[in-house]
Amino acid sequence: MQYFYSRKPVSLIFLALFFGGEVHARPQGIPVPMVSVQQMRSDISELQRYVTNQEVEIHQINEKFLTIETIVDAIRRQLSDSSSAHKEQLQFSNVSIETRMASLERTVKGIVADIHILKAHLNDTSSLQSDYKQQFAKYEKLISSQNQNIEKMQTALKSVMELLQTSDESDSADLIYQVKPGDSLEKIANTHGTTVKALKDLNQLSIDRIKIGQKLKLPPK
Repeated sequence: MQYFYSRKPVSLIFLALFFGGEVHARPQGIPVPMVSVQQMRSDISELQRYVTNQEVEIHQINEKFLTIETIVDAIRRQLSDSSSAHKEQLQFSNVSIETRMASLERTVKGIVADIHILKAHLNDTSSLQSDYKQQFAKYEKLISSQNQNIEKMQTALKSVMELLQTSDESDSADLIYQVKPGDSLEKIANTHGTTVKALKDLNQLSIDRIKIGQKLKLPPK
């Protein structure tokens, strides 16, 4: 027991000399490399602000996706309703649909740009990049899906426009009647569900007499 008690002071003296020598051996003016608690807190706060900013940007992207869904639903309803609408209403509807389509395309392009910027920011921090990797994959999948929706709606809109053009051509053919042998204004009016007066007014006729081969405009039914 006396051996250990007699050795302890020697050991303490040795350690004091060793560490004291190390301290005095360090050149003056060079601080000991230690990270203060205050600096650690500052770094953590900065990282928290960075993550919060990224979460805000992601929330904004989510809201844009909701806007896209709203526009897509509105366009689908308009295309569905247009199938049974009157021609003039259908033409007006197409103008509205084209406007919504343009808005949809701009929104999708804006989201793509936002994601590219956000990716560039996250590339600076590999750990954060790995955390958000799955979320970016989800966004890219949604963008691909919305691009397919745009293509489908553009195809549907093209079909509606072709239907309108065909309808116009058909209407133009039906609205002109060429007088045949034995025809009279009264006969033509009865056949096409109109009146003699309507035919005369539309064709600016002052008399009831017509001739074979003459072309008459017919009022729409």
